[in-house]
This record gives sequence, structure tokens and C-alpha cells, in this order.
Amino acid sequence: MATTPVDPKPARFLRPLVLVPLALAIVAGYIEWEIYRHRPDGELRRLQELSRFQKNIEDLRSGKTHLLMLTFIRDSDSLLEGIRGMPEIRAVHINDSHITVAGMRHLALK
Repeated sequence: MATTPVDPKPARFLRPLVLVPLALAIVAGYIEWEIYRHRPDGELRRLQELSRFQKNIEDLRSGKTHLLMLTFIRDSDSLLEGIRGMPEIRAVHINDSHITVAGMRHLALK
């Protein structure tokens, strides 16, 4: 009884059928992540930022803290203009906030 060798050609055609959709799924996932990461700030997020900032200012004025926290704050220059010259601020923590040179000048003035 003669056996016929197995032809490796079907495996060559099967590999692209698996790899192409997989590669497309990875690229699509990356694109979705970038869109999600750079989405515009919504009104709710802005209100949360302002609420956190106002709570921090209240804590500064009452003496509970001496640390100004600027975390995930957008349009921070206008907020910093309102606290110009506060002697209660002894330290500033800035993380992922949009602050220009003008905003930093508001912090520097006492």
C-alpha cells in the first residue's frame, strides 16, 4: 500500500487567513485606544476638575494643607489667576495639567 506524502501547500494558504485578520484587529484596537485617549474633555469631567480644585483651595485657606494639587486640570491659567499671591501655598504638585508660562507666573507672585 503506497502512502502519499502530505502536501504542505494548504498550510501556506491557511497562515495568511489567520494572520491578516489578527493584524487588522491589533491595528484597529490601537486606533480605538488612541481615539479614546485623545477624546475631548466633556462637561462632566470639567466640572469634576473644578470641584477638586475648589476643594483644594478651601483646604489651603482653612490651613488643612499647604499643597496645591494641579492634577488633570485643563485651562489652568485662568484658575491660577484667581489664586495669585496666596501665602498659604508652600508646595505645588503638577501632573498632566496644561499650564503655560503665564500660569506659572501667577503661581510665582506672592
